Parts: sequence; structure tokens; C-alpha cells
Amino acid sequence: MRKYWYVFKMALQSALEYRVNFFLSLISDGFLVIVQCCLWTAVFASSGRAVINGYTYHQMILYSVAAGVVTKVNSAGGFQNEIAADIKNGVFSKFLTLPTRYSLFRFSRFFGDKVMQLVIAAGILAVFFGVYRQYGTVELPVWRCTAFLFACLGAMVINFILFYAVSALAFTLTEVWGIFTAVNQGVILLGGGIFPLDFFGEKIGGALQLLPFSYTLFFPVNIINGHLGAAEAAEGILIQLFWIGVLAAAAGAAWKGGLKRYVAAGG
Repeated sequence: MRKYWYVFKMALQSALEYRVNFFLSLISDGFLVIVQCCLWTAVFASSGRAVINGYTYHQMILYSVAAGVVTKVNSAGGFQNEIAADIKNGVFSKFLTLPTRYSLFRFSRFFGDKVMQLVIAAGILAVFFGVYRQYGTVELPVWRCTAFLFACLGAMVINFILFYAVSALAFTLTEVWGIFTAVNQGVILLGGGIFPLDFFGEKIGGALQLLPFSYTLFFPVNIINGHLGAAEAAEGILIQLFWIGVLAAAAGAAWKGGLKRYVAAGG
């Protein structure tokens, strides 16, 4: 495992080197969060209701802010495009002869790149919640913060495995950039990145909450905004582990089938 540790450290050093780029992208994504907060402020003010679809005004504002930060941290980060390029250009061939597993190599790089983002995101949320407590009604006991951290880590693993599985399409298709973009937008929408899944209605929203996408965003955000209790948070983390196992098996099958079609036309 030592070689994967070195890969992790190299990815972390690279992320630290380009930290300004992350801050700038975070600021640009912040404009969408501000628009959502203004929208929900107008909705609650015009409706005259204290609770909409099970969310108070303060919970909705916290949901919008936390969803924006979690979406940024959990994003695939483009590693799927690197995989597609490796396969297309024949660079993947060297991994077939090296004493390493390509999946663990990519996983190590992915998490090395995400550690700094996770720390920065935690700091941003801590500052926001600290300020917001002066105006809203939000409590952050230790168990909630801990559960949120574990839920975010589980969400990152689910997101990685999901896009790693989709990357196997590169063995069949020459250009898969459009598919990656569509899947990414679909995960954000179906995961509750635009608005909570409860707003889809009881039947559709309930069905979406059974899918793995909801556990990449909707679930961890509802922990930190106080919408879920301790028992529900613990149950959700166990379901995350279940989906990690299912998706890992699916990704393994997809890559096994893709390797049979691989042609090293380059490198």
C-alpha cells in the first residue's frame, strides 16, 4: 500500500499548489448559492408559511449554503476525463504491466486532491454556522458534526465509484465528455443539489431518496441543517456503506467487460 500512499501525497501537494484556483471556483459557485438564498427568502415571505415541505426558513437557507459547499467538495474533479484520455491514448497500457491496481491508483489521487477541499469547506461551514447562530435557530452538537463528516466521506466514495464505473464507457466510445457532463448534472439534480428532494412530491421524492444519488448530497446536508435526527443519520450512513458495496461490484463488472474490448492504439 506504500505506493498508493505516495500517490495520495503527490495529489495532496498538487492540490495545495493550486489552492487559489479552488478558492476562485468556490467564489464563483457562491453566486449561485446567493441566488438560491434570495429565492427562498422571497418564497417564504410571499407564502406567509413558517414551514414548506417540512423545512423552516432557516433550515432551507442552511440547506442551500451547505448544498453548494458539499457539491463543490464531492464533485468528481475531472478524474473521469483523465481516465478516458488514458484509455484513448493508450497510456492505460502501462498500468496493465505495473504492480499496481488502476482503481486504487485513481482512488488515491482522488482523495489526495479532495483532502484540502474538505478542510477548507469545513472551515467555511464552521464560520457560516458560527455567524448564522446569531440570527437563526441552529444547534450543532458534536454528534451532528461527526455524523456530517462521515456522511461527506461516504458521499465522496460513492461519487468516485459512480464516475469510475461510468468511465468504463471509454473502452467502447471514443469521446465520452458529453456523457460525463450529463451524468454529473444528473447526479446534482437527483442528489438534491438544486433543491431538496422532498419538493419532487411524496412519490417521486420518496423514490429518489432510495437511490444512491441522494446519499451524495441530500443526506449529508440534511444532517448538518438539523432536518435529521441521530438515529436517522446513523441509518443513512449504513445505507451509504450498502451503496458503496453495490456500486463497487457494478464498477468492477463494468471494467471487467471493458478490458475485454481494450485496444492499445497509442502510448
